[in-house]
Amino acid sequence: MESLVRRVVKPEEIEATDGERLRGALSELGTTWIKFGQMLSLRPDVVGQDVAAELSKLQASVPPDPPGVGQGTVEAQLGHPVSELFGSFDPEPFASGSVAQVHRATLRDGRSRSRVSSPPASASSPGSGLSPTGRHHGHG
Repeated sequence: MESLVRRVVKPEEIEATDGERLRGALSELGTTWIKFGQMLSLRPDVVGQDVAAELSKLQASVPPDPPGVGQGTVEAQLGHPVSELFGSFDPEPFASGSVAQVHRATLRDGRSRSRVSSPPASASSPGSGLSPTGRHHGHG
């Protein structure tokens, strides 16, 4: 059985602690699960000190979505391809969090902007009401 595990599972995953494996799994599952892990990191009395310490890394270090995912999200939110809305749009986020990531963009008139891309599940989060000009609309 051990030889099968070694062929299927990456070596770094075999050597990982329970907390590291849990943090990795929650990160792969996405936004809601990352938030759940962040909450659990505040409860060492529930998950233990070691796991809580590892989950606390989700507070400051959340991996970004793969390139292109944020651009697709922005296009879906704004209803147009980014090439129609922006002079340039960097598909690689320069900041990433558990509920959004931020991309550099330039408007067609040359003004620099940052664009927040949030997954559809968090459409009511701050930043979802930003227009491509950076002005806030909706959500009062």
